[in-house]
Amino acid sequence: MSQINDWKKQALDGLAQGFNRKDERRDAAYEAEKDRLYRQIGKLQVEVDWLKKRLDSWDECGRQAPLY
Repeated sequence: MSQINDWKKQALDGLAQGFNRKDERRDAAYEAEKDRLYRQIGKLQVEVDWLKKRLDSWDECGRQAPLY
């Protein structure tokens, strides 16, 4: 009976470790996606700022900025 209890304990410990690894992989994938999205947001913000400056320079020259 003791051997069965040992096997049961080992099986339950193994299952818990398997779920923990799955959670770790899911968390790592989530963090990677979050980092990618933050980089994309940063890039887009730089582009928006550049476009705003470009439009301001057109206005300062007395020209009307193109609408496209």
